[in-house]
Amino acid sequence: MLNHFPTPYPEEWWWSVLCRYHVRSGHSHHQTTIRELFGNRPTAAIGSIFPNNTIPQVTSQLPPGLLDTAQLITGHTLFLYYTRCYSLAQKKKLLGQLCLGTSVVITSIRRFGQLPAPRYCPRCAEQDREAHGEAYWHIEHQIPAVEVCPQHGCRLHSIEGLDAAKTRYSFAPLDAALPEFVDAEMQDIPSWHIQFSKILYSYATLPLSCAATSTHSNLAIALGNMGYEVIQVHSPHTILDAKRLYHDLTEQYGQEIVKRVFGDEKAICLLNRVCKWECLTPERYALLQCFAGIDSATVFSSKRLPSSLENKLRTMSKTGIRYGKKQLCEHLGITAAQLNILARKYNLSPFWTQKDTLNSSSHKISVVFSDTEHERFKQALAQSGFRYPRHFAHHCILEYLNTHFSEED
Repeated sequence: MLNHFPTPYPEEWWWSVLCRYHVRSGHSHHQTTIRELFGNRPTAAIGSIFPNNTIPQVTSQLPPGLLDTAQLITGHTLFLYYTRCYSLAQKKKLLGQLCLGTSVVITSIRRFGQLPAPRYCPRCAEQDREAHGEAYWHIEHQIPAVEVCPQHGCRLHSIEGLDAAKTRYSFAPLDAALPEFVDAEMQDIPSWHIQFSKILYSYATLPLSCAATSTHSNLAIALGNMGYEVIQVHSPHTILDAKRLYHDLTEQYGQEIVKRVFGDEKAICLLNRVCKWECLTPERYALLQCFAGIDSATVFSSKRLPSSLENKLRTMSKTGIRYGKKQLCEHLGITAAQLNILARKYNLSPFWTQKDTLNSSSHKISVVFSDTEHERFKQALAQSGFRYPRHFAHHCILEYLNTHFSEED
């Protein structure tokens, strides 16, 4: 039975908890503490940011109910971060295996790899000393793609002489290792980089239930609403213009980060794989989410985000106005073939006429405007989205009739 094992602080890295136990144990040698914790073994993977069997090995030696293995895994490692884009069923299965001490290997770790060294935020360290009496290593600072503190926006630091290799066999409590003074650098940090870090942080802290959804991708829909959707008949998913999106990502964030996250232009196809939940690397979702400007709760929500084209079509279908098909397509900026695809996709009955040409039952009227009235009409036309004046005039008249007169009148 382990005595005086420390209670983890909020968002404390599991290795940091073990470091504090080493101090409490009074042992002068790191290996003595490792043998005590892990059944006389000389080494253990104590510095992993993804959970391993060190957690159940420790909790099995504690009084029943003192610390919950599952809570330690989800709250003090990057399990939630690396499994964020998995389905809820997959997450629960992996969590169950880890609680039993079974080793789990997941592919979403491979893209960015392991950290070169543990990192900390000077401001977080100050606050921790004020709140808890000592500084400690935060798990969110160990997310490989995070370079600034999500809470304070300052650059993360490492301890000189302490690298990732040493965390595998030794303990380094942050409170004892901190230099006397560390400048909290906040200059020359792009605003998008802070936002990117906040999104990555949310991936590590959102509930387990925020997961990939098989029925839709709100991230893909949001990007489609920005104009990147390619309307295709053969796919139930939102398909994006990946080449243009990759180019715009590079323009926005620079080639280095886009290449690091997605690869070079040969990997453009990954953009659509992400939007179909076929990739599991969280950094890819986070960068696209940063670009789309939506929050993480929306990305992983089971509630489908409405498509702007779907919204427009449904709204126009309820007005009672009989649009010409050509007129409707011009207003939406799509082709007739694409309109047919969307109608099938959203299960919409045609509320437009199939032909815009005049027939024997059609009637034509002429309207005369003054110069001032004509100028106001042209301004309204420009804002309406209609291309041709006759389509806009037809729309305005029918809208007035439907508003002020019923068919019985």
